[in-house]
Amino acid sequence: MASSSRLSRFGVLTIYGGFGVVGAVFYPFYAVAMINRGLSAGELGLLTAATALVSSAVGPAWGHLADRVVGRRAGLAIGEISSAIGILLFAFGDLNAAIAGSLLMAIAGAASNSSADALALGIARDGGPRFAVTRAVTSFTYAVTALAAGVAIRDGGGSSIVPFLAVGLCCTILPIPFLKDRSVIAAHRSAPSRTASSRRTRRSARDRFGSVSELLRIAPAMVPFVAIIFLEALCAASFYRLGPVRINEVGGDAAMLGLGATLAAFIEVPFMIASARMLKGIGLRRGFAAATAIMGVITASVALFDSALSLTLLRLAEGAVFAIALMCAVEVVDRLVPRRLHATGQSLYHSAGTLGAALGGIVAGVLYDTAGSTVVFVASGVGLLITALFALRTIPRGRVLLESDATHGAR
Repeated sequence: MASSSRLSRFGVLTIYGGFGVVGAVFYPFYAVAMINRGLSAGELGLLTAATALVSSAVGPAWGHLADRVVGRRAGLAIGEISSAIGILLFAFGDLNAAIAGSLLMAIAGAASNSSADALALGIARDGGPRFAVTRAVTSFTYAVTALAAGVAIRDGGGSSIVPFLAVGLCCTILPIPFLKDRSVIAAHRSAPSRTASSRRTRRSARDRFGSVSELLRIAPAMVPFVAIIFLEALCAASFYRLGPVRINEVGGDAAMLGLGATLAAFIEVPFMIASARMLKGIGLRRGFAAATAIMGVITASVALFDSALSLTLLRLAEGAVFAIALMCAVEVVDRLVPRRLHATGQSLYHSAGTLGAALGGIVAGVLYDTAGSTVVFVASGVGLLITALFALRTIPRGRVLLESDATHGAR
């Protein structure tokens, strides 16, 4: 049993490390790579919107499947294998293949994100590494890989990322069988005789929207919280989707994009690890609102800088506030939602973010082509400041979150 627990803990850290490696050879270079293949900023916005819409649409379904049908390990495995195919299509195919790969990765990512977070949170509650530490491993490997990948792509072309992909995909796929799965379906497999409680859970899964219906009945506070996540992603889309394009416009190359990603990811690590201590005094609600407000200032500042180095160094501040906002959001979901519905809760959170990014990508892309970068980044910054005010009014206070966690944490 002790050996199994150690394998599970080591496995989840390895998987999240692999997430960082794979992400580092894709996300920092995606926007520029697609534009170099013939897309305009507006078309890029439509494509990223389409992929985000696909991901947000299938996300809750994947959460239900992971919690109720196939189990979280199977959901993660399906997602990671599909992601591998999508990345290869993007890296080595023509424009049409790259678009197909992007859509496949959107579907796969919806499966991976909710399942992985639910598994990691469950392992943390069983005495494993805290989720902040687990997620910090992703940021660290992302940081190390992004700069190396940027230099490799600049000097050797797209084929130079093959070794990075091989290592990353092995890390994300091979340890999956060793993870402890606490989903209802896993419990049913290990205990064939059904109790009255398990039969009630099965009946609730037959509701019109499956486990989503059950979650919203148990945790109605998730509705306004998901709305806040949507608004935050909507306004931040310009920074994440078009920030690399802005750097490229003022003279930054692939190595500079890789450096920016590295700086952001490195600064995430200490902020994630220290997040519990940092948020102890101000709470999750005010912590998330403060991070969102600072992100608004950072986004508006993109319009003020016209050198690649200045814009790249801005990623340091972005990495810090991203880490705090992410830790706050995941912890809020973890406390509001029963353990048996963690994959569903995380899928709603991720779907709200991807849907906001989808619509934000459309608006930002069109405005970038028609009104210019200044309008896009200033408007987005103001929107994030307004979202921070809404967050202060809608996210449950610390006392409510603690009461909810005490009620749901063991279930």
